[in-house]
Amino acid sequence: MLNEILDIASKYVDAAEVYYLESNATPVNFEVNKLKSTESKETRGIALRVIKGGKLGFASTTDLEPSKFEQLVKYAMEIADFGAEVNWALPTHQVESSNLKMKSPPDFDKLISVGRDIIGVMKEKEPETLNNVSLNYTKSREVIVNSNGVSAHREYDYVSYSLSSQIIKNNDILYVYEGLATIDSDISYNKVTNKVLETLKNSKAMFQVNTKALPVIFTPKAMSSLLIPLEPALSGKSVLQGSSYFSKKLNTKVADERITIYEDPSQGLIPLTFDDEGVPVSKKTYIENGVLKGFYYDLQTAGEAKVKPTGNGFRGGLSDASPSVSNIIFEGGDKTFQEMVESIEEGIIVDQFLGAGQGNTLSGAFSLNIALGFLIEKGKIVGRIKDCMLSGNTFTALNNIKYIEKNPDWLGSGNRKYPAVLFDNMNVVSKK
Repeated sequence: MLNEILDIASKYVDAAEVYYLESNATPVNFEVNKLKSTESKETRGIALRVIKGGKLGFASTTDLEPSKFEQLVKYAMEIADFGAEVNWALPTHQVESSNLKMKSPPDFDKLISVGRDIIGVMKEKEPETLNNVSLNYTKSREVIVNSNGVSAHREYDYVSYSLSSQIIKNNDILYVYEGLATIDSDISYNKVTNKVLETLKNSKAMFQVNTKALPVIFTPKAMSSLLIPLEPALSGKSVLQGSSYFSKKLNTKVADERITIYEDPSQGLIPLTFDDEGVPVSKKTYIENGVLKGFYYDLQTAGEAKVKPTGNGFRGGLSDASPSVSNIIFEGGDKTFQEMVESIEEGIIVDQFLGAGQGNTLSGAFSLNIALGFLIEKGKIVGRIKDCMLSGNTFTALNNIKYIEKNPDWLGSGNRKYPAVLFDNMNVVSKK
């Protein structure tokens, strides 16, 4: 099928690439401790890119009838008449395919059983909780071929599951969320339930914090919110547009010298060997000991910048490829989480935000309401804080670090590995 489309396109265009996606999802959802829905979702489709007359054309379809292939090529050619100019070539080198399959994929009955077990644990330990559980078994197959001879496929499956627990008392709503993704056929949910139970335990007492500058520990989950401006700043596309915070800062110090951040596609939930344009991927260091070392590019932005593509052309479903990162790792430091807590006379821990990502992602400025945070007094967590927010700047904060946790943790998505970080001083603003 893919080669048939290539053969048709090759009659009319200078070069062509066909990307095939097949995805099956099996979600099971529990709401307020009861089974709410089970369903199965399937996506199959093709995305075609052509280079014609030095311009790029793109079209996609979920109609895989062979009689429609000529029309798909025609649409891509028509778009090419108005497409972006191309000064790059499709890959010519062969890339390694990958096949990562679970030994015993779960069915609906297994997912339902796991969901009921999670709710059973929560009701036994914390009877007041209202629990929502989502489980999803996802199976995907991706194939990419082009007119230069590249042919590769990637197959994988995994289970993702999450638990959100609420306790409602009078005007107070406590909401705790944890999630995890795994390729292990034996779904062990203890890590998620234990984290939620520990958080609920630390939330029994409530405190008000006065407006002041305080030491603040960001958990790995909170770090994912704080670092939202980092990826756009590292994008070669943003550099070309002049909107990157890191423009003209290559090989200069941009963060604390203890910070090293890199991309390693071979790690994470889904290890990768090639990107969605058929370019081989590799480990890339973006910040090393606080110094900016590089940016990431897809084929189009690398051509515009006159640099080599970095294997960072990825797609969302059947969309066109654009610059993005895969598995990002923030290296650990030399303190345990407990040691960071014990070092604080007065401060807070932040775990969840409301409206994360709503700050200025270009400048790094943020003003975030704390959805879940805790007060530290004399080296101990004493309870939950309410009605306060944090304000500051991500890039300034990365130069104002006291400690970095020694054991980074993979976030629930399985493609970000972050440590907890203790920042010396941040502006904590009380709503009262």
